[in-house]
Amino acid sequence: MERKISGILLILLFFLGWALTPFPGQGEAFGFLSDRAAGITGVALIRLPGLLLPEGLDGKGERIGLADSGLDTGNPGDLHPDLMDPGSPIPKVLMLRSWAGREKADDPLGHGTHLAGLLVGSGSLSQGQFRGLAPGAHLYFQGLLDPQGRLSPPQNLEELFRP
Repeated sequence: MERKISGILLILLFFLGWALTPFPGQGEAFGFLSDRAAGITGVALIRLPGLLLPEGLDGKGERIGLADSGLDTGNPGDLHPDLMDPGSPIPKVLMLRSWAGREKADDPLGHGTHLAGLLVGSGSLSQGQFRGLAPGAHLYFQGLLDPQGRLSPPQNLEELFRP
C-alpha cells in the first residue's frame, strides 16, 4: 500500500511541476501545451546539435506508424501544412489508409491529426515553435473510424500491425 501511495505522489508532483513551470518568455504558468512535450519527454536533449550527432536527432530517415481516428482531410495532397514536406522528394505522409470502410481516412474528431502533429509536425506555421517530437520522420497513417464515425479497428490486429 505504501508503495502505491508513493507512486501516486510522484506522479502528482510530476504533473504539478509540469503545470506550474512557466512557458519560455512568459511570466505566468500554463497547463498542458503540446509544444512542451519535447522537453518533458527528454526529446529536446537528443535534438541538441553535437550531443549524439553533429546535426542532432530529429527523426530524419525514420518512418512512424500511427493508427487513430483519421488524418486531417483524408487527402494526402491537401493536409495541414505542418504535415506536408514540399522540399522533400518523399512526402511527409507516406501512406494514408482507412481500415474501417470509411471512404477516406479523414479526421472529424481531430485526435489522429493532433497526434500526427505531435509526432512528425514540421512546425512550419509557427516558425518551428510547435513542431513534433520527430519532425524529420515520415508517417504511415491508418484511419480506424467507420462510416458512422465509430472507432473500428480490424478484428485481426495482425492486419493492422503487419504494414
